[in-house]
Amino acid sequence: MKRVTWCTLVLAVIVGAGQFDSAAGESIAEGKIRVLLVTGGHAFERKPFFSMFDAIPDVVYTEAAFPAAAELLRPELAREYDVIVFYDMWAQGIAPKKRESFVELLRSGIGVVALHHTLAAHENWPEYAKIIGGKYHLNNRVVNGETIAKSGFQHHQDIQVRIANRDHPIVRGLDDFEIHDETWNTLVIRAVENRHIIFLNGKKLVDVRDDTSRHGRIGFQVHAGDQFAKMRVLVKEVTLRPL
Repeated sequence: MKRVTWCTLVLAVIVGAGQFDSAAGESIAEGKIRVLLVTGGHAFERKPFFSMFDAIPDVVYTEAAFPAAAELLRPELAREYDVIVFYDMWAQGIAPKKRESFVELLRSGIGVVALHHTLAAHENWPEYAKIIGGKYHLNNRVVNGETIAKSGFQHHQDIQVRIANRDHPIVRGLDDFEIHDETWNTLVIRAVENRHIIFLNGKKLVDVRDDTSRHGRIGFQVHAGDQFAKMRVLVKEVTLRPL
C-alpha cells in the first residue's frame, strides 16, 4: 500500500459525568455538516461529550461504536457523511481488507478529526498513526534495533496551551488557555561513551558529543520560561547499565 498522509486535528477533550444518547435519528437539515462519531474500546462520560456537538448548530451526528463501526469505513460512507470524528481506543484494530477500504474512503476527501485516546487505537497498524498525525504506544517497541519504552502518562496536570498560529482557521479567534488533564510523554536518554542522545515520544531531539566531562553523571536542563512556569519533570524509573 502506498503511503498516505493526511493532516488532521488531534484534540484533548475534557468531559464531565452522565449518560446520553446520540442524535442518530435527527433529520439532516440542508447545509448542515453530517458527522459520524466513532467510539468504542474506551469508556467516556457521554452526556457532556455529545452536548459539545449539540451546541454546534450546523452539525448533525450519528454514533457508531467499534467493532460494528469497522463495517462503515468504506468509500460509500462519503455519500452519507462529511466528517468522521474518531473518539475510540480500538487498540486491536481492523482487518487488512477493512484497512484498505478505510484508506479508499479517505481518498474520497471525507474529513477526519482525531480526538484524545484514539491516539492509542489500531496499535499494530502504523498507517493509522500517519493518518491522524500521532501515536500513543501501548507496548514497548523496537526501532532501528533499539527497544523504546511504551508511552507514559500523568494524571491531574495543568497544561498551558499556546496558540502558535492565530491565523489558522482551526484556532482563529482563540487565545492561549490552560486545561486540566493528563499528559502523555516518554523520555529516553541514551549515553554511549561521550555521545548523548535524547528522545521525546520516540522523536530524536538531541544528538551531541560531550568531551568536557569524564565522570558518570547524567543531567538535564529544563527551560521553563514564564509561559511554562508550572512545568515539572517527574522521573518514574532510571536504569543504569555498566559500560
